[in-house]
Parts: sequence; C-alpha cells; structure tokens
Amino acid sequence: MPEDLSSEVYGMVERAYIRMQAGEALSRCLEEGSPEPMQVMVEGLVLAGSQSLNAVREILAEVNLRSMQLQTDQDQVFSDLEKRLQAYGVRLGEQYSPASLLRSNPSEWAIFLRYQGVREDSLLKECLSLLEQTCDLLHSMVKQQIMVDELELLLEDWLWVLIYQSAREELTSGLISNTRSPYPM
Repeated sequence: MPEDLSSEVYGMVERAYIRMQAGEALSRCLEEGSPEPMQVMVEGLVLAGSQSLNAVREILAEVNLRSMQLQTDQDQVFSDLEKRLQAYGVRLGEQYSPASLLRSNPSEWAIFLRYQGVREDSLLKECLSLLEQTCDLLHSMVKQQIMVDELELLLEDWLWVLIYQSAREELTSGLISNTRSPYPM
C-alpha cells in the first residue's frame, strides 16, 4: 500500500474514532445535564497542543450535527402534533411554532381549542393531554438544545485557542516569515 494511501486511510479512521468518542461524550453530557464529559475530553486535547486542532474541529462538527438533528427532531414533534390535532378538527396555523407552544399555558390552549370547535369535554381533555405531552417532550428537547449550544460555544473558544497556538508556533518556527518581526513574542 502506498504511503500516501495508508496515511489517508489512517486519517479517515482517526477522524471516525474522534467523532465516535465525541458522540459518546455528547450523549453523556445530555444524559447527565452537564458539559463536564465533553469539557474533560476537549481540555485533554487542548493540553496536547496545536496538533489537536483537527481533532477539536471534528468534535465541533459532531456537535454541530447533533444540534441540527435536535432542531429537526423538534420540528418533527411539532409537525406530528399538528397532524394529530387535525384529527380533532384543530388547525394550529402559521402563527404557532414549537417556541410559541412552549410559551403558552393550558388555559390558553383550552380557549384556543374551544375557538377551533372542540366543545366536548372528553375531546378537550384528549387535546389538552396531547398538547401537554408534546410540551413536555419539547421542553426536554430544548434543554438538550441549550446544552448542545453551550458545548458549541465552548468548542469554538477552544478551537480559537488552538488556532492561535498553531499560528504562533508556525510564526516562531519561521514557517510564515523568515524575517525578524519588530514585535516581540
């Protein structure tokens, strides 16, 4: 196997392994409700120095992917709610979104459902139960989204640290410029 091909394969395996570890750390963060598992992983990479730059980029890419998936999941949960409410003759309309649903309360839902024609108490209770279950699920997803957003910021900060460190190393080793800088390092 040519050396270039083996190093390319090794790089792909390494990236996949880093992403797998990042996914596991992220899952632990979401389960525990704490950024600590990811912080420990990333801080270890940062201590290793600028050679960890690509690893932190891979971790950030994995967290970005999870963030997009969470947003898609929230939209899907809301879409499912809309479809289920349509069976009761209720149309949410474009003024409603996952965020507006979470800001409203059960008494507002009851008024809205009655306005939409849900008059029978048993149907009203079913609709309210459906709304409550959906809100509980969305609240849980929003908490996860907040955690993932915080992790994205943490990773971006550490990425900038590593970029700075890498640039500084290149500058001091003479790779960027062979001339002496009038500015002390």
